[in-house]
Amino acid sequence: MMLILMRHAEATSEFGIDDHTRDLSRIGQRAALDLGRWFATQNFSPTLALVSDSNRTKQSFLGLKLSCPVNYLPSLYLATEKRLDAEIQNANTECLLLIAHNPGIAELAHTLAGKHLTHSRFFEYPPGSTLVVSAGKEFSIHDFRTPEDLIN
Repeated sequence: MMLILMRHAEATSEFGIDDHTRDLSRIGQRAALDLGRWFATQNFSPTLALVSDSNRTKQSFLGLKLSCPVNYLPSLYLATEKRLDAEIQNANTECLLLIAHNPGIAELAHTLAGKHLTHSRFFEYPPGSTLVVSAGKEFSIHDFRTPEDLIN
């Protein structure tokens, strides 16, 4: 199975807004579009997306402009690495996109690829960070990008 682990794109940080309902910032909206174009150029074609039900993760998914089925799951909102891994194990698909939040998504990415990546921002896992791996009998890293990597 191919696995794509994405942290939601940059969100607004307005005072007094409930965390769950925070929207993407303009930068985050642009980043989601850029990441979607990158997916297309790399032929990363999710066959299923599991997405936290927060506004910013939903908007990140929609910004990618993908045509795969999507499940918005309350259980992924601020989920732990263990919870995220359980959702992955339950998914039966060829290419799974998982969009969630730090610290859980970053911890899972570090567990899967931390020893093998030298990208300067991998351990920070900033908004929009995306790790693409093949998971199965043999594990391999396909790519890691942040939205800043995609700016021309």
